[in-house]
Order: sequence, then C-alpha cells, then structure tokens
Amino acid sequence: DRSVAALNTRAGERPAAWRERVAGMEELSATPEVDVDDSEGEAAGDGGAPDAAVAEVILQPVRMSFRRVSELCLDAGFRQAHQNDPDAVADALLRVKVARLEWQGFTEIDSLDALTAIQDLYLQHNLIRRIENLEFHKRLQYLSLRANLIERVENLSHLARLELLDLSENRIAVFDENDLPEQLRNLDLSGNDCTKTADYRERLRKRLPLLVVLDDERLVALGKGSRPASSDSIDQAGSPQAQQRSKSQRGAADALEDSEAMASARVGSGL
Repeated sequence: DRSVAALNTRAGERPAAWRERVAGMEELSATPEVDVDDSEGEAAGDGGAPDAAVAEVILQPVRMSFRRVSELCLDAGFRQAHQNDPDAVADALLRVKVARLEWQGFTEIDSLDALTAIQDLYLQHNLIRRIENLEFHKRLQYLSLRANLIERVENLSHLARLELLDLSENRIAVFDENDLPEQLRNLDLSGNDCTKTADYRERLRKRLPLLVVLDDERLVALGKGSRPASSDSIDQAGSPQAQQRSKSQRGAADALEDSEAMASARVGSGL
C-alpha cells in the first residue's frame, strides 16, 4: 500500500544524531505544546519524528548542493572510487530512482538536475520555503515535502506522473487547485490552514478526478451513480501487469528524456 502514511513510516527514519539533538528540546523550545516523546511519534506512524515546529528548531539551514545530493544518493565506496571522475558521478545520478534527502535542513530545492530518472523524492522535515526547480523530473510518482516552511502550491502541474503528494504540516493558507497535477491519487494537505476553507474538499475532488485518498482519508467517488473507489481498483493499478504496460507505453518518452538529461546533468555538476 503506497499510501502517504505508509511511505512516511519508512521515510521518517531519524538521522543518527536525532536523539542527542532532541535531548535538549525542552530548553530550546518555548512552545510547551510541542511533544517530542518517542512513543507517541512512533504510534502515529512517523518513526518518532517531531513536528515541523521542533524540526525548525533543531535543524541548521543548509544549501542544497550537487556535492551534498551526491553524498546522500550514492554509495560512499562508489564516490570514493570516482572522486576524480565527475562524469561517472553524473552518470550514476542519472540512474537514481529513489532520493532520500529528508532531515538535512535544506532551505531550497536546487542542484537536482541530474536526478531526472527519480520516481520517489523524500524532502520532508527540511526548511524549504518554495516548490521549485523540478522542471526535469517528469518521472516523479511520489513527492514528500511534509513539515517544511512552504506557503504556496506551485510548479507542480507539469509532473504528469505524480500520483502521491504530501504537503502536510506546512504554512499553506490558500492555494489554486489548478496548480496540482490532475492525475494525483493521494494528496495530503493536513496541518495547513487551507484545509479549513468551506469548499476545500469539493474543489480538490473536482480538479482531481482520480483522487482516492485526501488527507489520509479514503474518498467516495463523486457523481450520480458512481461507485466508491475500491481497494481492488487501487491494487490493480499497482499490479505488476499494469506496471509493465505502463512501462512499455512510456519507454520511448523515457529514452528521449534520458538523452536530454545527460546534458543537463553535466551542466548541473559544473562540467
């Protein structure tokens, strides 16, 4: 089940120094409501991760650089063996499909030009303020930007394969639903003020005809005579047969994107 909650259970793993950094949270935070208790966080299915307010206190702002992205996405042994061969590093990044860039303190989305084959991008629990620089990431299927400092939904409508989008626990007060890819099946905006508007759910359901889960709640299909979305239909969409058909249909487009990506990766790496 590729639900937002299920994926965040894996993606919310704490960095090695998490316990030490959180140990002094009561002294650092002036917000008494913030709860950094391990057991409560783990019960919520987020690997014990504190909320966005705590993350903002314990993370140091860091620029997202090509070097840092390479360190997080590529094996240390490979990087050591190819430290003087930037071509090999760029080529390896072109093949990366899952990038785990969470809990880094990144302030912006940048230096991801080489990750054009990426399908799952984990950017939760950073200090990102804008959704940007994803023009070359048209294969994205899952994007998590949970617990950042984002105020606006933007620069996403071109992601034609994006099915799961997590923007929960940000600072989004208003949004234009037309900025969302219409093929989304799972969307999470919980923890944002925009969810409090009267027509919030109706607007999203009209814009996103394939939406099955909104804010971690399963939806009933809209329209007279329509049926609720069944788990069977969701499972079938992710079946090996369906994935193989989809892969075959997209093969030609992927090959074209790969040729374009090579030039982009070399520019991004400074070659």
